[in-house]
Amino acid sequence: MRHVIRSACCPTRWGRQSAGFVTISALMIMLVVTTMAVLAYTSLLGETQGEVGNQEAVGALAAAEAGANWAVNKLSASGATTYTGDTGQTVSSAGGSSIGVFDVSVTCDDPPTYSTPGVSPNSASGCNTNPTTRIVTATGYVPTKSAALGKRTVVLQVTATGLGFALCAWGPLTFNQQDTVYGNVGSDDSIDHPSISLQGPASSAAAIKAGGGTPGAAYAVTTPQVSCSQSCGTQVAGGVQAKTAGTICPSQTQTKASFTCPVGATNITTSGTTISSNSTWNSVTLGANSTLTFQTAGPGTVLTVHVNGFTVGQGSKVLVTGGGSVVLTVNGVMHINQSSWFGSSSAASWTAVPGSNLTVESCNTSTPAVKFDQSSDFSGYYVVPSGGFEINQAQNAQGAILAASILMDKTSSFTYDSSAGGGSTYNHLVTWLDKP
Repeated sequence: MRHVIRSACCPTRWGRQSAGFVTISALMIMLVVTTMAVLAYTSLLGETQGEVGNQEAVGALAAAEAGANWAVNKLSASGATTYTGDTGQTVSSAGGSSIGVFDVSVTCDDPPTYSTPGVSPNSASGCNTNPTTRIVTATGYVPTKSAALGKRTVVLQVTATGLGFALCAWGPLTFNQQDTVYGNVGSDDSIDHPSISLQGPASSAAAIKAGGGTPGAAYAVTTPQVSCSQSCGTQVAGGVQAKTAGTICPSQTQTKASFTCPVGATNITTSGTTISSNSTWNSVTLGANSTLTFQTAGPGTVLTVHVNGFTVGQGSKVLVTGGGSVVLTVNGVMHINQSSWFGSSSAASWTAVPGSNLTVESCNTSTPAVKFDQSSDFSGYYVVPSGGFEINQAQNAQGAILAASILMDKTSSFTYDSSAGGGSTYNHLVTWLDKP
């Protein structure tokens, strides 16, 4: 019998095939694993980049919103009417490290379009078309403006809570010779012709000039109902502006409904007294050369006083002290006789309180419902939606007046105080647009 002896050192054909299969399988597995690893890394890298990009976009939006808040804060402070914006402002974290940068610009709302937001409030014409509206454009950059990886822009439209006018009437507004108003004036009257009248000869014609951050424009309904004794081009510094009825002064109906005028039972007839607490009276009569003091509790406080009639004798003083605000409602006629002060913080010398510190609201329907006689000084915000307001000759006044009709006799001046009526604080948001 033959015996076949095979050497252990030499594999069989099947063995060689089996070893090759294992090797190929291992290589295939390694290739699959490597491919999956590459794909996973690529996906992770894409997700990481996307996350970083998203973080930068979110950070840029936060910087833009910070710019918008910055601008609105500036538009709620002194100088709001002429504020035009800031550039290169850094946004920092609580720890002080830089997060991003923003630029912010403020423009007029004329024409009202985001692509062409209008002229600068500091331009010669000012914001004539819509004086109580501003467009704020804020752009945020992350991490820096020069090497921005993220950039976002927000655009918002804000309106002022204040009147925006030195004088605004729902009816006629009349200026006599040598009268000067520093600030915008307006009339929503579409019945009387003219609704705004500037009288006087060439040497002493009434004039409207820039003041209180406004260009000194005259606003009247549609085809401007403005009469100038000489030339509106020279008598009205900011020009005559035509607007549709109901868009110049605040709503007369809403203004009437915004307050009431309670009447008390007790009269005050005095040569001098102090009112320091919220109270309701009947008629208040201050004798000649007397002093009535509204004593407020301090800055930020409001003293509310309701009266029926209010009469101040000649040469008298009505003071507002303490740094707070007074709201006085008058149901009957309010008459301040000649050579008096109304709204001074000092008895020693005429020191007008800010328009925001004294508000007079009248429910009376007379013409005039509120009257200041000659050679008087007064300050404050006066709201007379149902009656007339009359300023007799040789007056020196500041603040803002909103009335059914307004008459200024000769040689008087009135200067707009943008703090009157809540101030020209552009903090009422109308629209908000995020522009990625």
